[in-house]
Amino acid sequence: MNTRSRIAVIGVVMLVLAGCGSPASVVTLPPTHVIPTRVPLIGSTPEAVTNSTTVAEQPSATPTQPPATEAPTQLPAATATRRSFATATPNVTAVPGDPAAGESLFNNGIPSGEAPACVTCHNVVDDGTVKLGPLMAGVATRAETRVKGEDAFTYIHTSIVNPNAFLVPNEGTKTYSAAGTSLMFQTYGTVLSEAQIDDLIAYLMTLK
Repeated sequence: MNTRSRIAVIGVVMLVLAGCGSPASVVTLPPTHVIPTRVPLIGSTPEAVTNSTTVAEQPSATPTQPPATEAPTQLPAATATRRSFATATPNVTAVPGDPAAGESLFNNGIPSGEAPACVTCHNVVDDGTVKLGPLMAGVATRAETRVKGEDAFTYIHTSIVNPNAFLVPNEGTKTYSAAGTSLMFQTYGTVLSEAQIDDLIAYLMTLK
């Protein structure tokens, strides 16, 4: 290159530098934010997907809680129908007497001596001793079966005041009646008060 050409090139370079001013300074660009890739929702439009990149991510919505299950309504308990399977005994009579007083009357009789003590003819324990009257052990249980429709109290009461109303069958050599008449003392119903009869029955009802 000749001298003239060199001068021309230098002049062009100087003109370029003069037009640009001072040397270019380094420009720092802001960092590029990387936007996470978002999976488009089903049915979303491209615009919606594009716009979602310019909006700050919102926290995911809290899953909808299922409605609380209401406690089942408590129904009142059905009232049980009670049924009695016990066989009712007709005309059951309450025993009003005093068993202790009746036991004394049975063993000792009445103070006036108008009637013998019951123990004279009846045992309350089967000790093998033969007496005139039937054994009284278990009389409260047998009395319920003697006369149909009569409970134990009624049967024993009748046997005291009217010994001939029901005659206990004789047992072999044991004779309790003769010619339709009981061998029992016949006037207990008149010499004993009603209270004494009740006491006597109350005691006999303990002999089951």
